[in-house]
Formats: sequence, C-alpha cells, structure tokens
Amino acid sequence: MARGLLSSPDVLILDEPICGADVGARCEIYAIIADLAERGWSIIMVSSEPPAMGRSSRKERSR
Repeated sequence: MARGLLSSPDVLILDEPICGADVGARCEIYAIIADLAERGWSIIMVSSEPPAMGRSSRKERSR
C-alpha cells in the first residue's frame, strides 16, 4: 500500500490489503484507507473480509 501511495495515483487499487495482518495492523490500515477516502481519494478495494466491506461507501459483490 505504501508503494502505491508514493506516486499519488488518481485511483488507489488495493487487493486484499489486510490479508495476513494482525488485528492491530488491520485497524491501522482501515484508518489510513478511511482518511484517504475523506481526503477525496478514489479507492478500489478487493476484500473477502466482510468487515472490510462494511466500511466502504459503495459495495459490489462478485460471484
């Protein structure tokens, strides 16, 4: 995620950003993503974790 932020992209694409992270790190990652969204960043996040999807402003399910 840090590498993706360095170039200040128009859209930040995150594929399973919390995979393998412990509970504390997950909370920090969610906080960073929420802060970026509040600042107007466009973020596409793929996650199989239901709590992650509950935090988003728009949800799409794949089958």
